[in-house]
Amino acid sequence: MASRYKFVPIADFRGGRNATDNPMDLAPNQVMQARNGDVHRTSGFRKRGGATAPAIGSAFTSVISSLIAHTPANNLANAELWGVDAAATPIVGRMAGATTFSAVTMADAITPATDSSFVRGASYNGKLFLVFNSAVNRLHCWDPTLATPKVRRAGLATPSAVTVANTGAGTYAATQRWYRQRDRIKNGSVIVAQSEASASTAFTPSGTGTAARVTRVTTASDAEVTHWMLEASDDNVTFYELAETAVGTTTYDDSAAVSSYSSGTISAVTGTYTVPGSWRYIKAAFNRLFGLGNWESGQPQSRLWFTPGAGTADRGDDERIPDTTNTNNWRDLDEGTGGDGTGFAGPINGALYVFKYSQIWKVVPTEAPGNPIDAVDITKVKGALQQEAITEGLDAEGRPVIYFVDPQVGPCVLGSSGPRDIGRGVRDLWDDVNLAAATKVADCVFYAAKGAKGQVWFGWATGSAAEPDIMAIYDVETGGWSAWDTGGRIRLHRAMVLFARTPGASMSRDVVPYVSDQGFNNRLIRCDTTDLNDNATTFQATVKTAPLVLNEGKPFSVGTPFVFAEAASGVTLTVTLDVDFGRVTRTGTVLLTADGSETHVFRRVEGLESGDQARAIQLEIGDAAAAANAWSFNRFFVPITLEDIGP
Repeated sequence: MASRYKFVPIADFRGGRNATDNPMDLAPNQVMQARNGDVHRTSGFRKRGGATAPAIGSAFTSVISSLIAHTPANNLANAELWGVDAAATPIVGRMAGATTFSAVTMADAITPATDSSFVRGASYNGKLFLVFNSAVNRLHCWDPTLATPKVRRAGLATPSAVTVANTGAGTYAATQRWYRQRDRIKNGSVIVAQSEASASTAFTPSGTGTAARVTRVTTASDAEVTHWMLEASDDNVTFYELAETAVGTTTYDDSAAVSSYSSGTISAVTGTYTVPGSWRYIKAAFNRLFGLGNWESGQPQSRLWFTPGAGTADRGDDERIPDTTNTNNWRDLDEGTGGDGTGFAGPINGALYVFKYSQIWKVVPTEAPGNPIDAVDITKVKGALQQEAITEGLDAEGRPVIYFVDPQVGPCVLGSSGPRDIGRGVRDLWDDVNLAAATKVADCVFYAAKGAKGQVWFGWATGSAAEPDIMAIYDVETGGWSAWDTGGRIRLHRAMVLFARTPGASMSRDVVPYVSDQGFNNRLIRCDTTDLNDNATTFQATVKTAPLVLNEGKPFSVGTPFVFAEAASGVTLTVTLDVDFGRVTRTGTVLLTADGSETHVFRRVEGLESGDQARAIQLEIGDAAAAANAWSFNRFFVPITLEDIGP
């Protein structure tokens, strides 16, 4: 019986982990396990970067539950990071031109506090529009133009009817007329927001006065009002703008002839300035704001609302939803079927995508005056769990796509060819998802800074966890997966967002993932740093190859393998040889310290020789236990003796 001896390289792990399929069915470049690492710029496997908890001040008193990146002027240097904690009365904090958060004033509190994990935002027109559950059915926005900036209600409530009385002594004509009031917020000459008109008040002067004195009614719920507009009519049908007055003056004396009213600007049709409601989801696209769903019970949960295009009236266009006889700025997307709305993505390739629990809709502008938005469903068999589980990104060819988490199959991608499942490599982990997680089921971000094509970080809750306790990393260029499912703190997060790697007076342009630590109050973690642990919490990284069958199922023997890796001073890795799926295991170690100035090292792994005949082998390399170190492994060289059995 003859034998043949050769070195077999195990050199390409870029296909990523696949613990779902039968081990013998794995692709040549897939691995059984890839834990706490990735294949960034290597065909082997490297331990992931660490994380640190920067000092962020003391604004928050509980776990940070929502994170929002706000870019007020399309300049990343001026970016702001917003957070919401889970205090009994949730605190909303703002990091702007600084490294710490400051609490902001809220017109309405987030209530109940358990919904602090679902505060969402959209940057538009210099404001940050916020959607959250509160005691009122209103959209909210951060308005930096106010004398004292705060998060106020978007739009303005309809004021009560004015009161009118005679004033002075004279001969002002006793002609019946009608008056009504609108409130405004103005910044200089710009009308930031405007209300619907109040109910009209009929008045006939006595004929012995000099004017009709109109007194405005103060609306306590909209304390930001700066001006009020008096409108007048001679028939209680068509109204005209009569006079704009600063709120410091509460009366206006009308001594004009009723016949002159029509020379003024005609008033807006009733319904033009309908206030936006308490949406669940929000997105800026096509020079508009879009809202989806509503926090109020009894409201449509698959209705898409949208503001007029910017500049339509130049009067608070971003804070109104026209709902008139001829114009309805909303569309129902299969209300009552396919689950409720769950979020937005885009625009990509000229379209905004609206997700429901098991439907996806494509929304495009039409430029038709009576029908500015067209919506068509593209699938009724896939959807997204929630807004946090949807992110825009790029595919392997650099084309814009949407990554999302479908409630049934987990990670998916939506591109020009439609939605498809990409999560087979982590399906075993997805099978344990907790779809009933009370705090947050899943989230994801596209992290482009990891390379030309980047990574997608997916998190989800498993078992009985109420929020994510696992992170699965998808390499866009290779399609491979790794799992961060044990150790460290990044996986144990409540909120995740991309923000400036270096915050400060001028925010850095490069962005990295930040997560809030679900186990600590007021803790924000900056990810992918050069730290060797997650803010002092160590983690273990390992990778295990797919089965290697070298002799057509006939026996072979294994000599002493070599490891090729980057030199790393003081780092010792454990290598395990697994023969025939656990029938025999042998363990050795390698020290990656350089002998001189070399950048890479070859190391023999003593003690792994297989005295028994093997039909399949697997090799695992990594930390023996959680450790504070960094390493990058490139490949194995395995000496094999193949036995020739018979002719």
